[in-house]
Amino acid sequence: MATVNLLPNSVDSSGADWTNVGGANAHASLADDETSNYIKSTSAGKYNTFGMGDFGEDFSSITSIKIVIKARETSRGGAYTIDTKILNAAGSTLYEEDFSNSATLTYNTHNGTARTTSDGSNAWTDGDLDGIQIKLTGQAVSGDTRITYAYIEVTYATGYANDIAGVAAANIGSVMGVAAANIDKVIGS
Repeated sequence: MATVNLLPNSVDSSGADWTNVGGANAHASLADDETSNYIKSTSAGKYNTFGMGDFGEDFSSITSIKIVIKARETSRGGAYTIDTKILNAAGSTLYEEDFSNSATLTYNTHNGTARTTSDGSNAWTDGDLDGIQIKLTGQAVSGDTRITYAYIEVTYATGYANDIAGVAAANIGSVMGVAAANIDKVIGS
């Protein structure tokens, strides 16, 4: 399986409550793992909603997506809880998950749950990922909570999406010299 990270490429100004430090803007601060660029909050309830880059990979299926953030608390013995939401293009919540940590002065990477469906039953499509957003809310903050990196990790399969003669689609790289990514069907299937 292949993976690609959808990085923040815009911020909804109506909820621009986290303070940007270091980067050109809040979404630029979250688009790389550079710890001198981050967003911070010193009180609970502050949030930002970020638009994410489009998924532009050649794929046969999208296996899962998950949110990943890298955060820290600057006060010794301090704690944070960050509520994360994955939103569709219309702003409706698809998935919500909290990340917490305490007594830390170093950045911690929080990997969200791998979500295999867009709505609880249907597989993800490229269209589902177009316009996808994340919302980050500091639910509990005991000092200076910082987020330096945030993205949606997309896991996907490439190539032909059907099994052939008992060989799993994920294991098919080519058929008769044609790359699996360029095959629409084999003998009617």
